Amino acid sequence: MTQVDFDAEQAHLTTIYQYLVAEIARLTAKLAALQQQGRQLKQSFNSDTSLNFETISDNLDTFASIEANNRQIDALNAQVDQANLRLQAAKLLKPQAYFARVDLVFDGDAPEAFYLGKVGFSGTDETNLIYD
Repeated sequence: MTQVDFDAEQAHLTTIYQYLVAEIARLTAKLAALQQQGRQLKQSFNSDTSLNFETISDNLDTFASIEANNRQIDALNAQVDQANLRLQAAKLLKPQAYFARVDLVFDGDAPEAFYLGKVGFSGTDETNLIYD
């Protein structure tokens, strides 16, 4: 490995490390915001939802309101789960982002580098940064 190759690899590793650090901070803030949003949603449900079972129409309205609230909660929970999984992966990769690089050549094109790590991780634009 030449000094130029080494410097390029070091720069790539530094870029990935900085990205992971920034992503950990972003996801931590996002989870805090989602928790606050969940608390606000719960307070809103408590004040806005009334149980009315006087008529069949009232029953349907009450159940529809409860179902709409449940869907909002499910969507919020899905966001929290996704952010938690990504945060765990970023924390796992931070000490050692990847352990190998494999260069593959497809149909005579220039070699394409693939970095292998403990878990896969993609950028915000869905490009794979690290493969598992």
